[in-house]
Formats: sequence, C-alpha cells, structure tokens
Amino acid sequence: MKKISLLDQAIRCKNPYAAVAISDKMERIGLNYHEQFAYLKSKYPDLTLAEWDGLLYAGEHDSELRNYDIFTKFRRKK
Repeated sequence: MKKISLLDQAIRCKNPYAAVAISDKMERIGLNYHEQFAYLKSKYPDLTLAEWDGLLYAGEHDSELRNYDIFTKFRRKK
C-alpha cells in the first residue's frame, strides 16, 4: 500500500485534520497565513483560497467541538 503524504491528504483528499496539521507545522517554522497559502499554491496550482479556508475551518471547528465534548463528559462524571 502506498503512503500518502500529509500534504496530499490535506489538498487532494480534502482531509480537514491533515490541513490543520500542515498549517500548525508551517506556523511553527514561521510562515504566516498568506505565506502558507503561497507555498501551497506553488505546489498545488489548482488550490483556491476558499478551498484552503474551508478545510482549515472544518478541521479547527470540528476539533474544538470534539475537545468540548470530551471536557463536558469528564465534568459530568465527577
């Protein structure tokens, strides 16, 4: 089975969790939002800003909801 890179998972497979992971890694090396998109656009010319925004929003929003659910479950058990 062929391994799919994290970038390909994020962009080609439209995986929002991979997109958030890529964005976090790029932030750690010092790239801001616009520099991140410029880099991704150079590797994937068909990528639009709206697609990238949508992936990031979906990944961040879903993970916030999931974390909220986990914390509320722990609070209820006490």
